[in-house]
Amino acid sequence: MLKKKFTLVDGVDKISSRLRPGRHICGCQARIHNLIRNCLNCGRVVCEQEGSGPCFYCGTIVCTREERQILKNRDKKALELLRKLTSKPQLQNFDILDSGGNLEDIQSIQQKLSLSSLAESIQNAQKYKQKLLLADKDQEVTKVNDLQSDYFSLELNPYLTTSEREAIVKRKEELRQLALQAKRNILVDLDVATGKLAEQKKLEQIESVNDPVLQSILANSVAKNLHREQNISNIEEENNEEDGDMASTFKPRYNAETSQRKIQLEEVFASLSTKYPKNYFNLIKEDEDGSEEESGGLFYNKFEDIAFDVK
Repeated sequence: MLKKKFTLVDGVDKISSRLRPGRHICGCQARIHNLIRNCLNCGRVVCEQEGSGPCFYCGTIVCTREERQILKNRDKKALELLRKLTSKPQLQNFDILDSGGNLEDIQSIQQKLSLSSLAESIQNAQKYKQKLLLADKDQEVTKVNDLQSDYFSLELNPYLTTSEREAIVKRKEELRQLALQAKRNILVDLDVATGKLAEQKKLEQIESVNDPVLQSILANSVAKNLHREQNISNIEEENNEEDGDMASTFKPRYNAETSQRKIQLEEVFASLSTKYPKNYFNLIKEDEDGSEEESGGLFYNKFEDIAFDVK
């Protein structure tokens, strides 16, 4: 009788990292065991425990870099390695190759299973979509009527003065006290003849938005702002009219002597250009780096004496 051998291992990490004989689905993503390779079809991370062979998900051959080099040679050694890799696959508990099947049969079965599961998931998605549409159709949209939202922002108006803001805050506190007092008071009607007791209808709810005091404060503020804007527009119109009058009466002042001198130089240059070549009066100047270049045009301060001498 053969005795089983047991090996003592210390620690949970060492137990999980210990390899079991054969190929087994691990799913550690190569964080515990060494990496074999990623599946080139589905991208599954195959670790050393899952081993080289058909992928446990799609059936594509997954092997190490050295084994792939051997398979590329297409010799007898490559054929033996291929038989070894495809001898006992464990693809989702299907042992097809042991019963005489091949990888094409495995891939066809995997494809049928994936298509059937896909059709079932599509039907479930359609049912769930119809359920959501019915729920959305029957659902009533929630409405929020907040009558005090505008009231709270009244004192934050940037066009209000300090006194107007203080008056609004004071009136807000008065309205709050009135609302609390109205809730506390309960009025009843007692009919002596019939002996019936009925609660009186409460007065209309105090709405701060339509409060006449707050409305008057806002109206006064708006009137002041309109009056201020009107004054500003009037001042701008007056300034524009004054600028227009100044533009109509404006007369530029020139230095008559300088203007006459330039006119004389231009006449001289025009007369000289008919007698001499076009580039005769070009200057030759030096750049900062020492190179010489021509600069065309008439320089009055340089040719002033020459021009008058020629004339």
